[in-house]
Amino acid sequence: MKLNPKYLLLLFPVALILCPVIIYQSYMKNWRYSTLGVAISPVGTHLLMTHQKGINFGARFCNKVSLYDLRQQRTLWTSSDLAKPGKLPLFFSEDSPGIVLVEGTYIGFDLKGNVSRKIDTIADGVIADAKMVNGEVFAVDTKGEWSHGKATGALEATPEVHLPGSRYSIAPDGKIIAVANMYAIEDDFFRIYSMADNSSQAVSVQKGVACLCALKNEQVLVVDQAGSCFLVMFSADKAEPVRKHLIDLPNIQPFSMVEMARIHSTDDGSFFVVYMTDQQTLNLVEKADAGFQVSLVDCSSFLNRGSKANMTQVRCSETNDFCIWVTYDGISGIVRKEQGTWIADTDF
Repeated sequence: MKLNPKYLLLLFPVALILCPVIIYQSYMKNWRYSTLGVAISPVGTHLLMTHQKGINFGARFCNKVSLYDLRQQRTLWTSSDLAKPGKLPLFFSEDSPGIVLVEGTYIGFDLKGNVSRKIDTIADGVIADAKMVNGEVFAVDTKGEWSHGKATGALEATPEVHLPGSRYSIAPDGKIIAVANMYAIEDDFFRIYSMADNSSQAVSVQKGVACLCALKNEQVLVVDQAGSCFLVMFSADKAEPVRKHLIDLPNIQPFSMVEMARIHSTDDGSFFVVYMTDQQTLNLVEKADAGFQVSLVDCSSFLNRGSKANMTQVRCSETNDFCIWVTYDGISGIVRKEQGTWIADTDF
C-alpha cells in the first residue's frame, strides 16, 4: 500500500504538536530538580533554596522554592507553584523567607509556605542584586535603576552601569552600591555609588578587580587578580578612599572566560568566603586577634567529578560558623565550624 503524499503533509503539523507532548511525558517530566540559589536567615535558623528542573540553557531561573530548618535538619515546605521564574532568594525577616522574581516582584512566604506579602520592586530590567534593608527590598537592575521600598532612582550614568559584564553589590545598610565590570580585564578600578547624594567615585585597583562585596558603613571588600584582599574605606571628607590590606589568598587565579573569583561576606566583613568558579576549594577568611586568617576547605569529596561540578554560589551565615555551597549542575552541600576547625559536611 502506497501512502498518498498529500496525507503525509497533513500528518506533519500533527506530529509537530504530538512529539513535544510525548517527549515531555516520557522524559522531561521526570527530570530532577537542581539547586540554583540559597539564602541563610539572619541568625542562621533557616535556609531558603531555589531550584530549577531540567536542562539549564543559561537563564538560571528557578521554578521551585523550599525552606529548610537548619536546627532540626528537615524541610519545612516546598513550593513549585511559581507562576513566573524566580531569581534571588531573600529573607524579609528571620521567619519570613521570600524570592525576587526576574520581573522585579518580591514574594514573601510564612513558615508554612503560604504567600504572606507581595511587593513590587523594579518593574523593568533584569535584577542584578537585591537585599533586605531596614525591612524593605532594595534592588538594582542591570541598567542601574534601583528601588528601595517606595523610593526609586537611577545610578549616575557612568560607563560601568550599562556594561553587560558589570557586577553589582548593595551594602547591607543600603548606603552604597559597588559596581565593577568583571569582564573588562584591563580595567584597574571599580566604582562606588553613594545613595545619599547620588554621586560616584572611582577607586583604582592596581592589579585589577577579581571580586568585591559592599559592607556596612560605606566599606567595600575587594580581592584583586593576584589574590590580595583589602578593605576600602572613605576618609571623613570622602576626598580619597583609604585601603587596608587584610590578607593574601594563595589560590586565586587571574580572571579568564572560564574561571572567576567570587566572594560573599557577613554584613560587617568579619567573616567572608572567596572561591574560584573552576575550583572545589573554599577560602574561609576570619577576623582573628592578629588580623585575618584563612582556612582552605576542600569540598571535592562531595562533588561529582564532571565538568560542571565546580562552585557557582556560596553563602555564609551571620553566625560565622556555617556556609552552604552550590555547583553549576545543582549539587549543594555545607561547610561548618566544629571545635574551631572548618570541615566539609554531607551534601543536602
